[in-house]
Amino acid sequence: MLSLFLCQLDFIMPRLHGSNARSLVWNHYEKLEEKEDGSWIVKCVHCGRVTSYHSHKTGTASLRKHVKCCLKNRNQNRQLSRIDD
Repeated sequence: MLSLFLCQLDFIMPRLHGSNARSLVWNHYEKLEEKEDGSWIVKCVHCGRVTSYHSHKTGTASLRKHVKCCLKNRNQNRQLSRIDD
């Protein structure tokens, strides 16, 4: 079941390649502030976690990983709340 969920996330946020590629992971983040070194402070729209991002140093892999975990946890919490009802 978990592997099916992760495959669904890959459909929601496919990996894009090439110089003009724009990651769909940005649908899950809000850019808060740009720093002098070109990095950004970003916030997850699902859980509110704030982190930094630099396109040339980190890329979007860590942002994608967080969203996958964040949505997985959110999905598990929904299932638990249904059991409690």
